[in-house]
Amino acid sequence: MTGVQLSSYDWHYIWRHQNRKKILPDFQLNLFLQAKRSHAGKSPRGNIKKAGILGDYWKFDITPHQQLALERMSDKLHGKALVCYASPAFHTQAALYEHTKNQSIVLNSTFPPVQKMKGHGAWYYTLGGVSGVANPDYVKIEVEPLQTQIEKLVLQNERTNDAQTSLERLAKAIVLSAGEISEPAPVDTWFQQLLSRVDYNVSEFFEDAFQDDDDYIAAVKAYLTVKSFCTAYHLEWYVLGKAQQFA
Repeated sequence: MTGVQLSSYDWHYIWRHQNRKKILPDFQLNLFLQAKRSHAGKSPRGNIKKAGILGDYWKFDITPHQQLALERMSDKLHGKALVCYASPAFHTQAALYEHTKNQSIVLNSTFPPVQKMKGHGAWYYTLGGVSGVANPDYVKIEVEPLQTQIEKLVLQNERTNDAQTSLERLAKAIVLSAGEISEPAPVDTWFQQLLSRVDYNVSEFFEDAFQDDDDYIAAVKAYLTVKSFCTAYHLEWYVLGKAQQFA
């Protein structure tokens, strides 16, 4: 099999003409999702049954070092973002095809916020959204549908910053959260390695095109910082914002 490494090619021609009228999201409110594979179970016993899981159910395990990293990130963002796990309330290929066709995957998935999983090792649930049970204490926790979580976030926050300021604040908060790690796991080290290459990548692919525009370069660095965190911790990043022109 043959192939190429795209980063070894010179793509500067793409960036030579800056479009100031390009519409971008404002980056003030964000959603970060970490997808989890669900495991199906039947006939729950013991504490799971006592907590209210009575029939067929699903569960996913929480990885401790990732949970800690996402907790710190969520804390530093001060209510400006949702940081959630995402896992389907189905497990067969037929169900996946059916929900894809009907555009009902989100309605049939669970999205527990990372902060609600603090101190827990697994999440048990029977429906998309609504509620679930977290161990080791087998506590029943109410979890609102993702759409409701998003609507509340939007209503609770005023939009006051431009896109560049919001993006740079987001990147700074993420770097600060990563800097609080006392005993880094391999994934934490991986993020630091990705972070160390941000300046190089900007210099290699952007500075020639935008060498007289420090604001644009700063925004690109901030964007690549957030993307590096998402790559390291396997997060999907969505911006919950209004569109605006890049200033």
